[in-house]
Amino acid sequence: MCLRTTRNTLDIESLNIVAIVPIRDENMTVGGRELYEYTIEHAKQSRYVSQTIVSTDNEEIRSNAIKMGASVPFLRDEAHSTFDVILEKLMQYTLKELEDRRIYPDVLVMMEITFPFRDARLIDEMIHQLVTEGLDTVIPARKEYSSCWIEDDGLYKRIDQGYIPRQFKKPTYTGLKGLGCVTQPSTIRKGQLFGESVGIYNVSISSKSNSYRIIS
Repeated sequence: MCLRTTRNTLDIESLNIVAIVPIRDENMTVGGRELYEYTIEHAKQSRYVSQTIVSTDNEEIRSNAIKMGASVPFLRDEAHSTFDVILEKLMQYTLKELEDRRIYPDVLVMMEITFPFRDARLIDEMIHQLVTEGLDTVIPARKEYSSCWIEDDGLYKRIDQGYIPRQFKKPTYTGLKGLGCVTQPSTIRKGQLFGESVGIYNVSISSKSNSYRIIS
């Protein structure tokens, strides 16, 4: 399904929106709990996510994820479980495995376990933005007005607009896709996370809780 062709007409709650949580075979805990458990809970709290699917090659993680109410319809093969496999290829493989099992998402939400703290509204707000604006992808990002630089052959080049008053300066954005990249399956099938039309969902970090909150 191409959401762009039905802009502003879709009933979000009628869509099959699938959250995918990729997990490697590693033991990481926060606050006495497995790190991935937080992300599974975040996905399951979403009003719009129809199914939370864990992509793992570990039987113990699979068993625990199922106890938490997630689905693990297959164990990932060895070729897609090494640390040099890029996320885009892992998601492409995972989607193919799901479709081979007759699971056909209308929207995919990729959530990485390295973000155990999320605003409870984040995922649903991003899904709503993708559907109502007819976008290919929505990612959370932090707005920056500070000077930003990139390295190019040993030289550093400034990529922001320079020293001009803040009210006249266009911001740069630091993408935080691990918080929750909402995208269309057609994009993932191409081995990409981001489609042609990308929406930014503005977030900031709370210094007190070290969690990301929504900026309205």
